[in-house]
Amino acid sequence: MVVAQERRAAILKMRREGKQVTEIAKELGIKVTQVSSLFQQALVEIIPEEDRKFGRALTRARYEGMLEKLQPAMESTDPDTLIKAIGAARAVIADLAKLDGQNEPTKTEVTNTGDVAITVTLEAIMSARSAVNANLKLLETHGTSSDELPGRTLPGREDAEGGER
Repeated sequence: MVVAQERRAAILKMRREGKQVTEIAKELGIKVTQVSSLFQQALVEIIPEEDRKFGRALTRARYEGMLEKLQPAMESTDPDTLIKAIGAARAVIADLAKLDGQNEPTKTEVTNTGDVAITVTLEAIMSARSAVNANLKLLETHGTSSDELPGRTLPGREDAEGGER
């Protein structure tokens, strides 16, 4: 426990000095993900909940502004521009989902009689499905239907007549 507290304090100090997460990880001899996690924990300890909510709202506004700036490119008829805009929009939408906590990991573990654990990460499944559905919606918005994309239909995406697309 003391080691974690000392690391959090050291990480916070180094971040205030302007060091990047990768630099800190090398210096402390730990993984980048550990540095990020410990930094987030340190912030939670020192920043009041009200300020964290304000920070999330500010970040949300930034992301929404980015999406607005991408809108003209997503209306482009140039396929290269459209593909780049969709990729950028997907990244922003993923960041918004992360900000909202929609990508919190959820694990279900099923054990068979032979004591072999089968772990299914629902996060990966739901994230992939959401990404595909978002891309299909973007394509449909720009005049390309999922009917024109063979093998790209997910269960649950049905047209108005009740049949699968």
